[in-house]
Amino acid sequence: MLLTMVPITGVTANAADTSWTTVNTYDQLKAALSNQNPPDNIKLGSDIDTGTLTSGMGIIEPLEVKGRKQLDLNGHTLRMYSAKTAMSDMIMIRRGDLTVLDSSSGQKGTILGSTYNDSCYLFNIQYGKLTLNSGTLKVDAGSLKTETKWRRVIYCYVGGTVTINGGTLHVAPETYEGENNAYGQYFEEEYRDLLNGHCGYTLMAANSCKVTITGGTFQGPVRLDAGGSDWKENEPRIQINGGTFEKKVMLNGPGDGTKPLTVINDGTFLDYVQAWVAASFENSFSTSEVVINGGEFHKKFWMRPTFVDKNDKDLTGYHVAAKLNGGTIHETLSVDPVDAFCTTRRLRPATRKSQLGNRPIFVSAFAPWCAHGYRSECPKRFFSSFITTF
Repeated sequence: MLLTMVPITGVTANAADTSWTTVNTYDQLKAALSNQNPPDNIKLGSDIDTGTLTSGMGIIEPLEVKGRKQLDLNGHTLRMYSAKTAMSDMIMIRRGDLTVLDSSSGQKGTILGSTYNDSCYLFNIQYGKLTLNSGTLKVDAGSLKTETKWRRVIYCYVGGTVTINGGTLHVAPETYEGENNAYGQYFEEEYRDLLNGHCGYTLMAANSCKVTITGGTFQGPVRLDAGGSDWKENEPRIQINGGTFEKKVMLNGPGDGTKPLTVINDGTFLDYVQAWVAASFENSFSTSEVVINGGEFHKKFWMRPTFVDKNDKDLTGYHVAAKLNGGTIHETLSVDPVDAFCTTRRLRPATRKSQLGNRPIFVSAFAPWCAHGYRSECPKRFFSSFITTF
């Protein structure tokens, strides 16, 4: 038998592009990121300021990422600016996949979002993926001086995936601090801070989005329960393995106790943290919606119960679909359903720097008590509580 081998020439289809393409203008950057085909790896060769485009109006449409791309900031600044009315999305990821990094030794690479109008979403993710490995993502307060400030560094609007492995996310403090901002007035109330634009966020994600955080610094509020459809997968949609959170954090939206939603293995939380969690007056849960394996919590951690059985008559306690395996609570751990102006009177693990053990949670109830000292100010169905399994 004669076996003839014919040499094959050409490039294997869909082979990964390992070369890097340097861009120095916005047109070059847009052409590279908005193309399904290579280049896949783009590096900034200089600062790029879109504020000089269109006679000073900046960009007039979002930069849409297509395909699977890497963007190396290389120590430079990309300023995404628009003065166009109702122009809010700077970079859009619809089913695309973008990884941002900064390979420079000084780690000063930055993407800055800025608009003249009242809205600015630096990244809007719809069924796409965004990964931040290093560098800074930042949104400023904008030029238009109004009370309404819709400012988001990352907004995972629906069905997307966000992974933060490092870097810094920053939103201007004037977008969430001050007497006219919802951060201080409505943050703990049910989504009232989402009904207006008075609160800027470093990261916001709907309940249909998956978020994994292993590192990074969040210089501004984080909200991961911003609405959208329910989580459908049988795996946690929020996993936090590290990172430093300098401001308030809202975790998962309310579930029904059938699917895992949030797992915290590590991380440093310097301000208030809230996670919705299913609760029942009659039945325990086989699935923990919230699992705390570690982490350092410096302020109040509120596991906010939402009752699936809606029956609170003549019952003395309730089960919560959460589990504490570890971590350090420096101030208060609460599983109260109390309103924003009520406070927990007694909570055994709330005393200074409590170490948490491997326990499911059952909460016992007793008389209500308000921070203002007047019992009538609390709704009758709300009551203070403490965890009996510690």
